[in-house]
Amino acid sequence: MLVFGGLDKEYNYRNDVWIFNILDKTWKQQICNGNLPKPRYRHSCSVSDDKDAIYIFGGMGGDTFNDIYKLDLNKMVWTELITQGDIPCIRFNSVMCYWNYNLYIYGGAHFGENSEHISFDDLYLFNISKLTWTRILPEGDAPPQKNGHCCVKSNKSNSIWIMGGSSFTHFTNDLYELTQLDQQHAWKVYKCDGEIPNRRYMGSMSIYNDELLMFIGGQKRHAGEEDLLELIIPICGL
Repeated sequence: MLVFGGLDKEYNYRNDVWIFNILDKTWKQQICNGNLPKPRYRHSCSVSDDKDAIYIFGGMGGDTFNDIYKLDLNKMVWTELITQGDIPCIRFNSVMCYWNYNLYIYGGAHFGENSEHISFDDLYLFNISKLTWTRILPEGDAPPQKNGHCCVKSNKSNSIWIMGGSSFTHFTNDLYELTQLDQQHAWKVYKCDGEIPNRRYMGSMSIYNDELLMFIGGQKRHAGEEDLLELIIPICGL
């Protein structure tokens, strides 16, 4: 497990890399070379399917960013990627997912001219090989503006799943799936049964066995959530 950056207990922004050995239960700081990202937190992060690179996008660290960096996990070297196209505006609390050899960015927030919070409902595709951004306008029922939501990819359904988040005025517990067929993307919203998680943002979600979503923690305005809930992904046609 690898951790990059964040905000420490003295409220200092960080750009260090730490590795946790799951077998030995030990932490080690990893010294990296190259063009290191500026210290930041509330950035988004994703790992390539072949596990040879990690990508980070955006975040806050004094300024708000819309840059993207690659960490080569074989050489432990950082590279800032110089990009073109429909570059997303500066933002924090977005999600990023590696899917079909591209990176997808959804949502997030930034501060407006009068320091008000502004949330987004936009979706971008980053072509890693061409270093180009494209804004995607999927069919279907799109999620509302949100930040601090959760995101995972399922190889079994070949889709991205997004849950929860906040527009700063409204907290959500909705669940959306993003699919792709013949280069056309589509959103689908799910009405779920069972013990549904409370509305929240800044929670965490992971996928187990490629078909079970594990959702834990998060925040509602002033109260933290510490419950763990599971939701089986509906895989259509299987």
